[in-house]
Amino acid sequence: MAFSLCRRILSAVVLFVGVPLVCVGFASQALAYQHGGRKYTPPPATATIKVTVVRSTNSKPIPNAA
Repeated sequence: MAFSLCRRILSAVVLFVGVPLVCVGFASQALAYQHGGRKYTPPPATATIKVTVVRSTNSKPIPNAA
C-alpha cells in the first residue's frame, strides 16, 4: 500500500512539475532562435571570365598577352 501511494505521488510530481518545465525549455529555445540568432546570408555569386587574345592576320592565340 505504501509503495502504491509513493508511486502515485511520484507520478503526480512528474506530471505537474516535469511537463511544464519541458514545455518552458522548448519555448525558450524557440524564442532564442527567433530573436537572437544571426540570419543566413548566402555568399555572392561568382563568375570566371577567360579572355584569349588572337592575331587578326591568322586568328591564332597570342601567348602571355596582357
